[in-house]
Amino acid sequence: HPVAGAFFEAARREDARPSVLAGGFRARAVDLVRGLCVLMDGRDQRGPIAWLGTAEGAGQAQLEAAGVQLLAVPDDDEKAQSLSRAAAFIHVSTGNRVPLAAAQAMAAGVPCLVSDTPSHRALIRHGETGFVCTSERDFLEKLVVLLGDRSERERIGQAARAEAQRCFTSRHFERALLRAYGFSSGSKALAHVH
Repeated sequence: HPVAGAFFEAARREDARPSVLAGGFRARAVDLVRGLCVLMDGRDQRGPIAWLGTAEGAGQAQLEAAGVQLLAVPDDDEKAQSLSRAAAFIHVSTGNRVPLAAAQAMAAGVPCLVSDTPSHRALIRHGETGFVCTSERDFLEKLVVLLGDRSERERIGQAARAEAQRCFTSRHFERALLRAYGFSSGSKALAHVH
């Protein structure tokens, strides 16, 4: 799916104390975020960590017990504004679908730390547009680096936004659809369609 314009238009303005947003699917995502909270406790870099979206049942209780705020944002504008203030976005998935939440974070210029799945590897160029992490320790190490180095966050965030503009705008999807049907994006090809 294309990413809504609100994410590309959101101006980056990080919170004074670097904050982290997280999201993902299944218990594995909740376990990882909860574990990171425990491991980050007592570190100077530990800022607020919030779960972007909803969690249910045991997952919600576990996140709340770890001090993770739940941010159920109702629309793309609010989600884009929340992302624009974050220092990093963590996304954990086990599936093969392109994770829209990570693409939205990239469009908002937020460095992403993602689980090592085929869909995340297709989305993130490790070390350039984010980090593909293979373990809880890997997530922790990369997160500590990002939280401690504003220039690294800016470099990766800018590269992530540029990649999202290249791959996830509505215009990109329109061109891809036209190419799939054998048309160029020129007006001559479009005139034949109508």
